[in-house]
Amino acid sequence: EMTDEMHRICGFRPGTFDGGVTSRIALVHPEDRARVEAAVKSFLSGRRRSLELEYRVCRGDSSVVWVNELATTERDATGRPVRVHGVCQDVTGRRQATESLRHQTGLMDLLQRITLAAAESSDLNDALHRCLIEICGQFGWPVGHAVTLGADGAAEGHIWYVEDRERDGPLRDRAQARGGDGIDLVERAVAACEAVWEIAPDGVSGFAFPVVVDGAP
Repeated sequence: EMTDEMHRICGFRPGTFDGGVTSRIALVHPEDRARVEAAVKSFLSGRRRSLELEYRVCRGDSSVVWVNELATTERDATGRPVRVHGVCQDVTGRRQATESLRHQTGLMDLLQRITLAAAESSDLNDALHRCLIEICGQFGWPVGHAVTLGADGAAEGHIWYVEDRERDGPLRDRAQARGGDGIDLVERAVAACEAVWEIAPDGVSGFAFPVVVDGAP
């Protein structure tokens, strides 16, 4: 029997969702579904006495929530499950808080690594290259590009990080490509004095941001 709270968690009005195993699994996020299906199958077959899962649910209103589910079964004399008792809790807030803390911790670790890399570098270009390696590794970016500016604001030096030259070389070429206005991504960011995003027709995206000191990049 589905409680009103369970209907709310699944994104349905009370009494409008049957709550059957098949219907419930259909709501599980595609990335979690195989894991949940395997666990439920093992649970109902009797190979495990209880069920405890944490997974995402794609709700009836199209939003996504994280749930924690605990369940046990009543079985007849032959061992066949006749009733399932369970509790399902919306743990989205806890998951978001945990992820936020992990993100903040990761940024603090990155800042420490960048500071150490800069302190151990022999010159500015070496420092920028080491920082690019750390930043791209932290965020999973295959290509990184640092540009130093001359006194006139024009690009003076280029430092690159390319994870795989054969695979990611074309991305580097794209990063240097000029648009229809004859200006590349870095030059647009410098001119705007703020971060600039660009998404190509084939879906490849990139962005550039200036490091601003005393109001100037």
